[in-house]
Amino acid sequence: MTTFSEKGHAKNVANLGTMISYATGFGTGYNPSKQSITLPALNTLREEAQKSLVSLNTLYNNWSVAVEVQQHRFDGLNVLLTRILNSVESGDVSPAVRAGVKALNKKLQGTRIRKHATAPSVHATENPKEKLPTISTSRLSADSRMENFEKLTQLLMEQPGYHPNEPDLQLSALQAMLADFKKNNEAVKIAQMLLSNARISRNKLFYDRETGLVKVGLDVKKYVKSVFGATSPEYTQVSGVEFTMQKN
Repeated sequence: MTTFSEKGHAKNVANLGTMISYATGFGTGYNPSKQSITLPALNTLREEAQKSLVSLNTLYNNWSVAVEVQQHRFDGLNVLLTRILNSVESGDVSPAVRAGVKALNKKLQGTRIRKHATAPSVHATENPKEKLPTISTSRLSADSRMENFEKLTQLLMEQPGYHPNEPDLQLSALQAMLADFKKNNEAVKIAQMLLSNARISRNKLFYDRETGLVKVGLDVKKYVKSVFGATSPEYTQVSGVEFTMQKN
């Protein structure tokens, strides 16, 4: 499985907690009129941000497992395809059908699923490697392979001369395998969609330029500076607390 890191985002949450601790320590001296930087609002924001990161990690793990299952479903397919081709070539089917099966066999065996799929990413992340197309190369190869296997199965279904005695080469077995491919492919798509949507929500919660966690943290700094002064020990405390706007 691929690794997944929310370190940069988690650091912003941790630093918000540090800021809350300082603001609480200021007692009645910390009394902003802006609702978004009051202590209750800051605590709520921190809680929501923590839940967002937990949810993202869960959804990433779900996506990664779905991809692994999808990949394993294709294990051994090339061996099976070669057997199907040999069964067709030794069976009572027309030369045109044999040529069609051979062409699809070649496509299927030439479209391999990448063993290290990488998580789809939307907008801001701290890791440039996380910035990938919405539809991963892994999924595209799976879609292509499934489509060609469906064409192969359909072609064989239309041939009365294809009736092998081997159970795993029979049409019922191939149809069951196709249904399994479709089920797992759909599971990957759903898991990827949920992960992508969660990242969008995370980015808005953390990095919206008007209401995001980073903006709120910086606003707290400005408020403390305005109340206690730029050279005050209070501002010295909060001035070193970093909030990083992640790049797209």
